[in-house]
Amino acid sequence: MFRGISELFLAHKHSREAWEPKQALLGKDRRVFQRVAIQIPCQMDNQFFGLESQGSTVNLSLGGMGLVAPVSWPEGSQVKVAFGTLVLNGLIVYRRDAAALNEESRYGIKFQKLGLTDLLKLRKLIKEKS
Repeated sequence: MFRGISELFLAHKHSREAWEPKQALLGKDRRVFQRVAIQIPCQMDNQFFGLESQGSTVNLSLGGMGLVAPVSWPEGSQVKVAFGTLVLNGLIVYRRDAAALNEESRYGIKFQKLGLTDLLKLRKLIKEKS
């Protein structure tokens, strides 16, 4: 019980921390939470560009997610990611462009400003899929 509460508190705090683009140059894994391999369809919405794209979740944690999508949006872009009834704000902190025309770009999304309700739903989804 205590581990669950402390994990939620840490995820809440982590979602409010600013991301420094210089972190991407360090070349190390910056994940705070263990990610669970999961494949579910998702939708990515970039309000700055006014675009939406379908994608697929690759992995998921309380701090972020990995996904693939057929678009090429830059690191630092604010996005909304929706899967099922859950819609979360995020920031693209990693992007690897498709090597071939038929492949999709890979993204690392850091969740931003998550509320307690969103965190509880996210934790439930992670536990169901792991």
